Amino acid sequence: MAGFFFLFYVIAIWGANLLWYKHHSFADFHLFDDLAEWQQMDKLGHIFSAFYLSSCSFAVLSFLFPEKKTLLLSSLSGFALLSSIEILDGFSPAYGASIYDLVANFLGAMLFVCQKKIFKKIILQPKFSFHFSTFATQRPHILGDSWLAQLLKDYNGQTYWYAFPVRFFPSWLQLSVGYSADNMLFGHYFQNEQAGLTPFRRYFISVDINLMALKSRYSLLNSVIPFANLLRLPLPALEWNERDGFVWHWIYF
Repeated sequence: MAGFFFLFYVIAIWGANLLWYKHHSFADFHLFDDLAEWQQMDKLGHIFSAFYLSSCSFAVLSFLFPEKKTLLLSSLSGFALLSSIEILDGFSPAYGASIYDLVANFLGAMLFVCQKKIFKKIILQPKFSFHFSTFATQRPHILGDSWLAQLLKDYNGQTYWYAFPVRFFPSWLQLSVGYSADNMLFGHYFQNEQAGLTPFRRYFISVDINLMALKSRYSLLNSVIPFANLLRLPLPALEWNERDGFVWHWIYF
């Protein structure tokens, strides 16, 4: 199991290198202040990724250590595994290592471990949804030149959600709030303005299906549910954004 986890990590780092750094040479290690970029969408991505790396680490390490040690080690593993990408960023002339990315990695790991420590289960569940935008085709080397690259790099199509139970809802139904941003070809606001674009933030409220509350008699299907549950299913949603005000979506993903 540990060997499989290590193999997954090696493949993830190799994939990140192909997606983000294949167009760049390497330079001396340096820091980079990217807090103002992409309307902070990338920071939510770091929180989301660190949360699930910690969750996967917990599942693996629970076979090897008692729960108290597993919680500590899984949070450290989630933070360390994702933060190692900052080393690649630090040597990239196009990026640089970001202190704010490290902070987001820490928050994601803590979001997992604190819930497991306090509630013994996950109450606030990070989730992800994505739709393809027209911006990636205009700047494919930054926003993605394939569907997989766009899924990871086109922040115009990403939405990050946090689902949580409500007292009077059935266990399989949750309330969910989401955040996204749009109209971005470049990281900084002024760069988009120079290109004739006005980036804007988008906020959502909706319901969500908690797949973890649904059990099947098929063990294979049950093993897939935790992975499927990180996706927010296509459902109606109420949006408020800085450009259009309130917008109703019969289906949003």
